[in-house]
Amino acid sequence: RSHVKTSGGKKAKYIITNGFIDSKGIVENANEMKELKQAMFNLLLGEQKSISSLTEQKASHQKSFHMRILNELWDYHISCKKEPKEQRDELLTPEVAKQLLQDYIDATYDYAIELRDDLFYAKWGILKPIMVANGVNSRSFERKGKDVFKKVKKSMEPFFRLYDAPEGWIEGHAKKWKIIRVKIPPPPGAEGEEAKDTFVDKVQWEDFYKCFSETDLAKKRDGNWLLGQLVPEVEKAISLELHF
Repeated sequence: RSHVKTSGGKKAKYIITNGFIDSKGIVENANEMKELKQAMFNLLLGEQKSISSLTEQKASHQKSFHMRILNELWDYHISCKKEPKEQRDELLTPEVAKQLLQDYIDATYDYAIELRDDLFYAKWGILKPIMVANGVNSRSFERKGKDVFKKVKKSMEPFFRLYDAPEGWIEGHAKKWKIIRVKIPPPPGAEGEEAKDTFVDKVQWEDFYKCFSETDLAKKRDGNWLLGQLVPEVEKAISLELHF
């Protein structure tokens, strides 16, 4: 079941799943595409050294990618502010910043679920040509695949419980932020109590990102790290069913 419920979460999930429209560099680089293709083949064959090497090589790229996602969400929440544009600042209230973080965590969780599904069918799909070529009925094989997939999902529930943010994690994490007291002047023509300045707690982007990027939860959002964790889990779950 999808964790994403809000418009911010949907935006984050779309970016994580589809990437940024201007990020075509790897696709246009034949050597890099060849390297990634080989790493994926090695991974599907259970050679984790290849994906570990890729995770190290691409760590800075992954960090930049996820920083950009969070920054896009920050700008999105800034644009959703109700005050006139000329009165907007680049800060968010702690409550909105916590919602942003929840959106991001929900989106990365949903993406991990989709990645698990893709990996299962990639590994299961490898078997189909040889099975059918040796007389196994293709529909029977597909039915077996659906049955195994249900068991794979069940067996991987502990992994996803650990991958998700623990209950209360965001509230605890938010206490690390440096809170800025921002003065809000009264509206023009205000009188009496309404004519007094008010103060609102807010958070800066730089502090928000620095605090989050140093957490284990942030490091586990690295897509290559996630692949390295999911492939053996999927392989183990399939092996338990078919005794490969």
